[in-house]
Amino acid sequence: MRANRNKSWSRFIAIQVLFQVEFNEKMKIEVVDGKDEKKIKSIIKNMHDINKNLSEFKDIKYNTEYEWLINLLQKVISNKKDIDKKLSKKFVKEWSLKRMDSILLNILRSGFIEFSRNEKVPAKVIINEYTNIASSFFSNSEVNFVNGILDVLAKEFRPTEFKKQ
Repeated sequence: MRANRNKSWSRFIAIQVLFQVEFNEKMKIEVVDGKDEKKIKSIIKNMHDINKNLSEFKDIKYNTEYEWLINLLQKVISNKKDIDKKLSKKFVKEWSLKRMDSILLNILRSGFIEFSRNEKVPAKVIINEYTNIASSFFSNSEVNFVNGILDVLAKEFRPTEFKKQ
């Protein structure tokens, strides 16, 4: 199954929005509640506009799927502590939430939400989408880490998709 380009773009934007939200919180600029749809839409628009003006994206004609994107963002933001608790159990001791890059962590959080709450999208598509996003920001070791953690989550949440036929 080929991923929807608008949904792929929306996932890419989601990671940037989550990074911005987390950055704002750390800098004590503002705290964005997962229910604050107006503020989330404002950050989405900013990220979309910034990316559309970058030379590597100038020819892309994708649009964000706002309803789907806002739903994903709200679920990640509202469930961040619970997601982090569950994710941290999947890491080897060399990796911890405290020292993990915010973008990397938000890729994993988003993947977690999609596996746990979006059964319509095949696990392999989710893994592929988020490893592609990771490769936009990181080198092979981080991409492999994302792939490994998402694979573990996929088998946990979607075991039937991985049974041998």
